[in-house]
This record gives sequence, structure tokens and C-alpha cells, in this order.
Amino acid sequence: MSLFSGVSKTNVLKMFVRPFPLFLFPATTFAFLAYAVALFLVVSVNLLNSFVLEAPPYNWSIAKDGLINIPYVLWLGDGVSAGANMVIVVSLAMSLVLSPQVGLSTSTAIGGELD
Repeated sequence: MSLFSGVSKTNVLKMFVRPFPLFLFPATTFAFLAYAVALFLVVSVNLLNSFVLEAPPYNWSIAKDGLINIPYVLWLGDGVSAGANMVIVVSLAMSLVLSPQVGLSTSTAIGGELD
């Protein structure tokens, strides 16, 4: 297996235009709209919460209003934990490849006795 397979003889313009018919599928349009609505709600709530919650009916302080942003900070930490999770899963998968007895012991502990 070589590192470089050579130059493709396909037209570059054809390769560029090829993915665009995917936008015509209903599933792609629905996914785009669902993501856009979710992102709009997150951004609008984050931008408008100080105007709404610090007004006279609620009278929140700036400190209470700042606590609303804690989930966003935790969400950024989720990306770090997802990377750590991937490292753990890959190392466990490699240990299962190298020693199948580990898989038997964990399945026994989770699922019960092996017959």
C-alpha cells in the first residue's frame, strides 16, 4: 500500500459539484432546519436573558444572571471528557483484542453467569 496513489483523472469541477444534489433531499433540509432552530434558541436565550431577567418583574442581580452561563462552560468541558472517553474506549478495545479473557470477565460481571 503506497502513501500516494497518484493523480486523479477526474474533472475537478465535477468533483466539486457532486455533493450539491444532497441539499435536495428532505432529510438534509430537515436536519439543516432543526439545527438552525436549536442554534437560534440557544443564542437568543443567551443574548436576551439579561434584558428579561434583570427587568422589574424578576429583578435578578447580575450574579444570578451570570449563573445561567454555567451549562455552556460545562458543555465545553464535555468535549474534553469525550476525548478522554475515546482514549479509554480504544485502550479497552485493544486490551480485548490482545486478551479476550477481559471481555469474558466484564460480560460475566454485567450479564450474569456464563453457561
